[in-house]
Amino acid sequence: MSTHIQLIDLGYLKGMLYAFDEAGEGLKMHDHQPDTAHNVQVLNGSCIIYGDMPEKVIRKGETYNFDWSKPHEIVVLEDRTVLFNAFINGLPEQAKDMPWDQRSGTLEDTLQFGVNYLR
Repeated sequence: MSTHIQLIDLGYLKGMLYAFDEAGEGLKMHDHQPDTAHNVQVLNGSCIIYGDMPEKVIRKGETYNFDWSKPHEIVVLEDRTVLFNAFINGLPEQAKDMPWDQRSGTLEDTLQFGVNYLR
C-alpha cells in the first residue's frame, strides 16, 4: 500500500494531489494553520473524513469544504482513490521555493506515520 503525493502549482490551481493504491489507506489525524488550509476534492474513488467534526463520505466529483482548523483524518474507501486538496489561501510559503525533486514522492503507511510536509 502506497500513497503517491505531488505538490501542484499551476498558477490558478495550487494544492496537494494524493493517489492511494488501496482502500484503507489515508492521511493521519492532523489539523492546519490558515496558510495550509484546504478543501478535499475526490477525483477518483471515495473517502471518508472524520475527526472533531461530523464524519462525511465524499465520492468522485464531490468537493468538501470543512473546518480545516479542527483535527481530521481521511481514509479512502476504494482502491486507486485520488484526492486533490486545494489550498484555500494560496501556496504556503514553505512550498514556494521547494525544489522540483521534492515536490512529489511515495510514502508508506501514511495513516500510522503521517506525512511530514507543510506543518
